[in-house]
Amino acid sequence: MDNEQQTMMSEEAKELLEKNRKYAEVVLKSYSLSPDDFDRIKTELKLAPTPKEVIHTECSVKLYRYTPKKKKLHSVPLVIVPSLILKYYVMDLITDHSIIEHFVNQGIDVYLVDWGVPGDEHGKLTFDYYIDTFLRRCVRKVMRRTGSKKINLMGQCLGGTIASVYAATYPEQINKLLCLTTPIDFEDAGLLSLWTDSKTFDIDKIVESYGNVIPADFVHACFQYLDVKATVQSYKKLYNNVLDDNFLYYYRALDSWLKDKIPFPAQVFKKFIRELYQENRLAKGKFTVNGKTADLSNITCPVLNVVSQFDHVFPEKSAKALNDLVTGETEYHVIPAGHVTLVTIFPQRFETFRVMTEFILKD
Repeated sequence: MDNEQQTMMSEEAKELLEKNRKYAEVVLKSYSLSPDDFDRIKTELKLAPTPKEVIHTECSVKLYRYTPKKKKLHSVPLVIVPSLILKYYVMDLITDHSIIEHFVNQGIDVYLVDWGVPGDEHGKLTFDYYIDTFLRRCVRKVMRRTGSKKINLMGQCLGGTIASVYAATYPEQINKLLCLTTPIDFEDAGLLSLWTDSKTFDIDKIVESYGNVIPADFVHACFQYLDVKATVQSYKKLYNNVLDDNFLYYYRALDSWLKDKIPFPAQVFKKFIRELYQENRLAKGKFTVNGKTADLSNITCPVLNVVSQFDHVFPEKSAKALNDLVTGETEYHVIPAGHVTLVTIFPQRFETFRVMTEFILKD
């Protein structure tokens, strides 16, 4: 073996050692994150970058208004309802990876309900209170501020379920409804439906054991097992690209969001599991909010239903059920991506952005 070959092998060995060292460092840091780290990380990685202001607060809830980029705005404001399970900023992750940034750039007047982090003081607050008080007050705030008699309402994941319930309860306030990876029919909603079956998942005992708030680790422990193959592949992809700074920046941004978990108010969790997963009341037209039936057939406005083809959290058919339950004209789009990646990866996110923006802006 000549000197040139020895030098090449030496460089390859150094690169392999650096790759292994970097991979171990990234994974260790990821699993060592504590709640106190996330404010620092959000600043360091410039997460949730789109400028905004708080225009309403109540308990842990904040209502944001995103700073417009255009002088002339679309006539109907857009109110976004994120999931209760994870924080809202997956929709505003980093610059050029943000559906909220895209909406703002298109002249849409964007508002978002940030549920915040529930504490013990949320223990007696019900799912009905979240929908009929928190969300209703936010909607009224936007309507008063803009002078608009109706809003466009968008929900993501469980936020889409909440938005659909709200639209069915107050249809006169809704101009258009947009649902993004939204579970509606929970009868056969994948592994989560199986794991929360009333025969083996005693929701009363769980709430009794934990008290006012269901810990974030309990709520989120199962998600990595919903698609074990995808979980393994994500680590393989990280290993193969760990020396690519651009890839690593995006990976850390998304991983930080996934680790920035929030607990679940106990009474909200109780109704969510029992009446949606175990009894499937929404799809059956029997779900109520403060005694009012949230019948999805009350939704007569145009509806956009965007789902992911490879959704590991909620199967496509769980979301597709919405199409047959509303009476308004429905557009249905299946994006070839996962539950989260349809708004984060290239090029699929641009298709999601385009479909949703065109639906909002068209007459």
